[in-house]
Amino acid sequence: MTVEVRREPRAALRALPAALRTLPGSLRALPGSRLPGALTVLAFLAGVGYRLGLLLFDAPPTNSDEATMGLAALHISRGQEFPVWFYGQSYMGTLEAWLAAPVFALAGPSTLGLRLPTLAMYALFALLVWRLTLRLTGDRWFALLVVVLLALGSDRIVKNQLIAGGGYPEMNVAGAALALLAYDLAAGRPGRRLPRWAAWGLLAGLMLWVDPLVLPYLAATGLVLAAFRWRELCGVAGALLGLGALVGAAPLLVDSLAAGRNPLTAVLTASGADQPAGWADRLYGGLVLGPPLGMGFCDPGRCAGWQLWWTVALPVLLLAAALTAWHTLRRPAPAATTPLTSSAIPLASSAIPLAPFAIPPANALPHLAAPPGLTAPPGLTAPPSLTAPPGPTAPTGPPHPDTPPGPTAPPHLNAPPDLTGSSHPGTPPDLTGLPGFAATPCPGSPQQRLTANLGHLPFGADGNCPRSTDTGAARADTGGHAGSGAGRAGSGGGHTGAGRAGSGAGHTDTGAGRAGSGAEDVGAPEHPVRVGAAVSLALVVAAVATVAAYTVSSAAGRTPVESARYLSCLLISVPVLLWPVWTAARRRAGQPGHVGVLPRVWTAGRLRWAAVLSRVAAVGVLVATLGTAAVATAGAIGAAPATHGAEARHAALVAALRERGVRHVYATYWTCNRLTFASVEDVVCAVVDDNLNPGHDRYRPYREAVAAAPAPAWVAPDGSPLAARLDERLHAEPGTLDLLPLDGWRIYLPHT
Repeated sequence: MTVEVRREPRAALRALPAALRTLPGSLRALPGSRLPGALTVLAFLAGVGYRLGLLLFDAPPTNSDEATMGLAALHISRGQEFPVWFYGQSYMGTLEAWLAAPVFALAGPSTLGLRLPTLAMYALFALLVWRLTLRLTGDRWFALLVVVLLALGSDRIVKNQLIAGGGYPEMNVAGAALALLAYDLAAGRPGRRLPRWAAWGLLAGLMLWVDPLVLPYLAATGLVLAAFRWRELCGVAGALLGLGALVGAAPLLVDSLAAGRNPLTAVLTASGADQPAGWADRLYGGLVLGPPLGMGFCDPGRCAGWQLWWTVALPVLLLAAALTAWHTLRRPAPAATTPLTSSAIPLASSAIPLAPFAIPPANALPHLAAPPGLTAPPGLTAPPSLTAPPGPTAPTGPPHPDTPPGPTAPPHLNAPPDLTGSSHPGTPPDLTGLPGFAATPCPGSPQQRLTANLGHLPFGADGNCPRSTDTGAARADTGGHAGSGAGRAGSGGGHTGAGRAGSGAGHTDTGAGRAGSGAEDVGAPEHPVRVGAAVSLALVVAAVATVAAYTVSSAAGRTPVESARYLSCLLISVPVLLWPVWTAARRRAGQPGHVGVLPRVWTAGRLRWAAVLSRVAAVGVLVATLGTAAVATAGAIGAAPATHGAEARHAALVAALRERGVRHVYATYWTCNRLTFASVEDVVCAVVDDNLNPGHDRYRPYREAVAAAPAPAWVAPDGSPLAARLDERLHAEPGTLDLLPLDGWRIYLPHT
C-alpha cells in the first residue's frame, strides 16, 4: 500500500508540466525558487560573520557604560548582587547583564563574553525580520534584499547591536517579535495560539522593564491585536497576555513597590525633554542628521553631505508605505463567487499539496484543464476564469491540445458548496476542504517540497492578489470549514486548514476523528492581506512616533551624533519602507496599478514613459540604499584597526597598574568603570571631573573604597583636560606626584 501511495504523487507530478507550460516563466522555474533561500542563508551568515570578526578585533570600541553592565554581570555571576536597574539610576533594566552572567561563570569576565549574547540577539533579529517580511509580502527575493541590508552595518549600527550598554540590542529583537506575533495572532493562524498570546505579553512586559524606546512598536502592534482579536482578548488569551506582561515586568514592579518610586518619572527625567536645547538644533538633529545616522548610512562619528539623501527619502518612503497599507486595508475583503466544480478540475482521493499562488487571468491560461485521473493539488488554486457553471457538465468550447477526451466528472466529485472562489482579482478559492486534500503535507514528501517551491514566489507586486505565504490553514476567503482524510466539508464559520476552530468547543477534524479543546477558540480567521496591511501601517506609525519623540528631546539638539542610537528601532520598519519601492522596481510597464494615478487623458506613449521613469527611480532608490549602507560598512571596517590598537594600549595600562600594585585610582567617568571591569576589580576607580571634584559614581562602594585608601593614584588619557589639570598640579606642587607616561595614558602615582 505504501508503494501505491508513493506512485500516485509521482504520476501527478509527471502530469503537471503540461499544465504548467501555460504559466508565466517565473512560475515554471521551480528549481530556481530555491535560489533566494540559499542566497538568504549566505547573507545571514555574512552578517553574523562580519560582526563576529569585529568582536574578535575589539570593535566596536567599548566604553564605561558597557563596562558598568559588565560589572553588573560580574556581580550576578559571583552571587554578590542582583541588580534590577543599570547601576546609578532607577530605569533601564539589566537584561544584558543577566544574559552575560552565565558566560562569565563559564569562561570568565571579558568584553567578548559580554557581547556574545548581543551577537546572538542580532542573529535572532535578522531571522525575525526575514520571517516578518515573508509574512507581509510573500516575496522571498525581497526578503533576501532586507536580509542583505541588515547584514551590512555602519559604525552606529554595530554599536547599537553589539555594545551591551543597556537596551539597544534587545529592543530590535523584541520589536520584530512583537510584530510577527501580532500578525500571526491577528490573522488567526492556528496552532499554539495561547503560548503566542503569553509570549507577546512577556515581551511587552520585558520591554517596559528594559527600555521604553520600543514602546511605539509595542503600542502599535498591540492596537492591531485589539482591532482584529478583541473578542479573543476578552477570554483566556487576554488573561494569558496579562499574566505574561506581569511576569516580564516583574523586576520593575517589585522594585518600584519596594522602593516606593515611580519608574516612569525617572524615564521622563532621563529623556531630557525639559533640558535647554534650541528647537533649531533639535529639528536638525532629529530630522536631518538622526535618520541617516541611526539607520546606518553614515561614516563613523559623522555624516557626509551626500549621505544625507536619506533625510529626504525617509519621509517619502514613510508616506508611500502608509498610503499603500491604508489603501489595502480599506479595500473590501474578497467575497465568494461561483463554486469550482469537478468539470473544471477532476478530483480524486489523493493529491499533492501545493502552496496557494495567484494564477494570471484567463487570457494568459487558455483552457487549462487536467486529464482524467490527475488529482487537483490542494492549495493549487484556480482563478475565477477557470471556474465552471454549477453542475457536473464540462464547459463548452474548443478543447485544449493537452487535454485528452474523457467523460465529465460524476456529481459526487463536485466541490463542496462552501468551497468558493473570489471576486477579488487574483484571489483564489480555498481547496483545502476537498476530499483527500491534506492541509499539512508530510515533511520531506513531494507535497511538502512543491509547497516550499511554489508557496513563496514573488507575486502580488501589483497589489491585486494576496502576498501572504499562509497556506489554507490561515485563510479567511470562505466561511466554510475544511477537514482532511475522512473528514467532512460543509458550510459553517471560521474552520481552517486540517481542522476547525468554531465559536463553541473549538474542536479539530482530522479525518480519523476529532479532538475537543475548548481552550483555543480563535473564531473566524482574518484575511492575511488585511492583517498584513494593518501590521505594515502599525510599523509606519511606530517609526513616525519614534522619530517625533527623539526630535522633541534635548538629546537631538545637544548630542546629535551619539544620541542617534535612540533611532535604532527604525530598522524594524525597513521591510514596509522598502516594499513600495521594490514593487515599483519589479513591476513591468502595462501591469495593473503601475500608472493608475496618472491622468487618463495621457497617451499610451506617455504612460509607457511614465512607467519606465517610475521603475528607474525605484531601482535608483534601492541601489542608493544598498550602496550607501555598503560605504558606511566599509568605514566601520576601516576604523577597526585603530580600535584594536586603542584596546591594546588600555590593556597595557591595566598591566602597568597591576605591576606597580596600584589598587585605587581617581579618573574621569569614561575611564573609571572601564578600568575597573578590565582589571576584574583588581583596580577600583572613583570618578572625578576635569577640576578634580567628585563626579558621578554609578557604583557607590567604589568611591567609598577609594576614599578610604591611604594614597590613591590618578589616571588620565594623554592630552585630556584632566591630564592638563594634573600637570599643572605636578608643577605647582613638586614632590607630591610622580608621573608615569604610557602610550596614550598618563599615570600620576603618589610620591613615596
